[in-house]
Amino acid sequence: MKRHLSALLSIIFLPLMAYETVSTEWQSKWSCGGKPIAMEDGALKVVVARGDQLILHPLDIKSGQSYVMCAKIQGAAGMDVFWFTENNTEGVWQNKAVNVTTDGNEQVLFMSFNFPKQIKTGSHSVFRINDGSGEIKIKSLSIKEKAMSGLFTNGDFNEGGAWWELKENTQIVDAGEYGMVLEQYCKEKATRAVAHSAPVDVKELKTYRISFNVRGIEGFGDKALTHYFRVYPLDSRNNPIIGTDKTYDCMGNWQVKRYEFQIPSRQFSVRFAVESIGPCKVQFDNFSLEEFERPKQAAEIILSQPYNYRDGVFASNPSSSITGSVSVNFDQASSALLTLADKDGQEIWSRRYSSYSKDLSFCVPAPAMGDISVLALTTFDQAMNVLTTVRKELHSYKPNNIEVTFRDDGVTLLNGKPFFMISHWWDTRRGDSAYDMDFLKEAGFNSVLLINRTPERFPELDLAQKHGMLGIVELWHDFTQGTPEEQAALKKKWSDLIRKYQNHPALFCYFGQDEPMWGGQQLEIMKDAYKVARDADPYHPLWLNEAPCGEVPGLHEYAAGTCDTYGVDIYPIGAPHGSLVEDRTMTAVGKHTDRCMDAVEANRPVWMILQAFAWAHIRANTQMLPADQVEGIVYPTYEENRFMAYNAIVHGATGIHYHYIGYSPYTPDYFWKSLRQVTLELQYMSPIFTSRTVYFPAMKCADRRIRFLTKRHEGRNYYLITNESPETVKAEFTSCPESHLNILLESDGIDVADGSFTMDIPAYGVKILADCKFPEAQVLFKPETYVPFSAPVPHNDVRYKNK
Repeated sequence: MKRHLSALLSIIFLPLMAYETVSTEWQSKWSCGGKPIAMEDGALKVVVARGDQLILHPLDIKSGQSYVMCAKIQGAAGMDVFWFTENNTEGVWQNKAVNVTTDGNEQVLFMSFNFPKQIKTGSHSVFRINDGSGEIKIKSLSIKEKAMSGLFTNGDFNEGGAWWELKENTQIVDAGEYGMVLEQYCKEKATRAVAHSAPVDVKELKTYRISFNVRGIEGFGDKALTHYFRVYPLDSRNNPIIGTDKTYDCMGNWQVKRYEFQIPSRQFSVRFAVESIGPCKVQFDNFSLEEFERPKQAAEIILSQPYNYRDGVFASNPSSSITGSVSVNFDQASSALLTLADKDGQEIWSRRYSSYSKDLSFCVPAPAMGDISVLALTTFDQAMNVLTTVRKELHSYKPNNIEVTFRDDGVTLLNGKPFFMISHWWDTRRGDSAYDMDFLKEAGFNSVLLINRTPERFPELDLAQKHGMLGIVELWHDFTQGTPEEQAALKKKWSDLIRKYQNHPALFCYFGQDEPMWGGQQLEIMKDAYKVARDADPYHPLWLNEAPCGEVPGLHEYAAGTCDTYGVDIYPIGAPHGSLVEDRTMTAVGKHTDRCMDAVEANRPVWMILQAFAWAHIRANTQMLPADQVEGIVYPTYEENRFMAYNAIVHGATGIHYHYIGYSPYTPDYFWKSLRQVTLELQYMSPIFTSRTVYFPAMKCADRRIRFLTKRHEGRNYYLITNESPETVKAEFTSCPESHLNILLESDGIDVADGSFTMDIPAYGVKILADCKFPEAQVLFKPETYVPFSAPVPHNDVRYKNK
């Protein structure tokens, strides 16, 4: 806690939120050119004219100490008031000022200052009237020492609303066990709540990280149960620092939010705006600010995909060599040496790099089966003194019954064979998991996520195997609880479980903590949990899923050293979802896929989670209602589901997961039928999805609204074409090597003349083209095996129990 200035007789402090008045004890310390100064309802009141100065003297200010001052004033509309605090010792002036134009209402002013030079005489604070006249009231004045530069004053609200300017729709409330918090409530859409902090001292051109706790109160957000807000620094002109006024979101649980920004030139203090956008009820707590420098390693060994997966090669995905690159901070180092040694320490390869090296890549021989070798990267100064050494073990893993690895393009390999994940978030909650396995498999799904991170989930792999499905097991993700002995026992328990089941034929991969950056999880906890999984089982990847929030640097920080595959869940139908305020349409799926690719630097697989529910059908009071009884219900259509799947794929996703039909056991048949058609199409297209991408295809389309991917499968080109605009596009394609192209799920083909053709693509439409014969819809969608979602399940059907 920051302590209050204790030696000021002429200043009243704000130790409690309730203090809102000016004390009569120091009325005599004020002067205004002989004009009478009165006290009224705890406020200082005087009638002033242009040029008048209302002076408080003396102030006991210490040199080198940081202070923040707060004043609440009310003046006749249109008065130009210049408030400054200053000191003059032996002709050396030190001062700080703020300016305000009064509007007739109460206004809150803040001033942050530090007088570094020696102070021998008393300081004073002055309200000078530059223009206008009338009555002015000083309703409160306070000053406070700041423990150190750069920290929030009352960032935890233990002093209530002191040192904050609480504007519209904002108040301080008691949140029970969480203590006092700042709360912003806006009932209507697009209305705003605003609060401003006291000034915070900063250094120009430095980077800072702000962090705070936030939660939305359930029942007050939008259709997606989401609350939107912004927290951003204001410069000396009360404008947001460029690039900081971005929109973030939260839901019902407390989360830790943090982000970085740079201070502009000649900016030495900032205030923070806290702004929520209706409909919302948002609570904030524990604001803090620190100078931040993103760690830059002196040297790093970066393995290329797929060798960065568990740092080696596998029997089912063999390679005689391992490739990668080095990253060296040549601002510190003059040169670097990369060496490869066998397990006995015998050097077998080396390469030297310098700041002049244009090629920082390497290619080294892989170890023999079952062996390891060690890469060592050593940096030197100009005198060839060693600065740093980093090492990385390279493995050639012994064969395992089940090996899930990756190709160099991120395609999954299941025992060496290409595999495209089409998975679902466990069962449908209708009451019979075994039935649901068959139900999902018939619809083209090939895997299910076994959630709840309990040991009991591992035996459910037997159920998945029995029904021809693969299982994704959610792992425990926090081993820091309890005593060191309890932590070690918990790690051993989970390590033993993982080793016991690592050869299970139905085990596909592991699932880590869901949406960790959005929830504010500590990175070290995640890295520790990842190490438990990879040390116990090198043959199955760990998948990390994030919320569609945050910026790429933060996503990268969370993706590094915590997972083997990465992705984001994005659900844009029926309610705005995600932090991309500029795009809340279906094309946000592709944009978030791009952000995932950037977060992993296109060096790890990306699996995306897509929408299989209606926002209005996931609330506690609507889940057990038929869809036609739920107001405002919107499920994705067939066209929307199809576009979102292909939008993810053409932007680089190599697996698709759906969340979550089981929100309601009354999911309508029309939605299930349309989703099933999409997943059956994905199943049919999986061999094409997992074939090689043609990165420089002959066929071109100059229209930037068209995004397409060319795949080469069994000697043919397959064109996966999407229209990323909300309007029909007449797209012209050129340099097409085929003379005729068929269209999946359409009867008419396209004749190509001199390499060119034109095609109408509907808004957010998908066209799959190739010169082969595609199956007809009746064959692809298998109507003879279709089972409605509303059909009774054989056992424990909750829908009938509730009637």
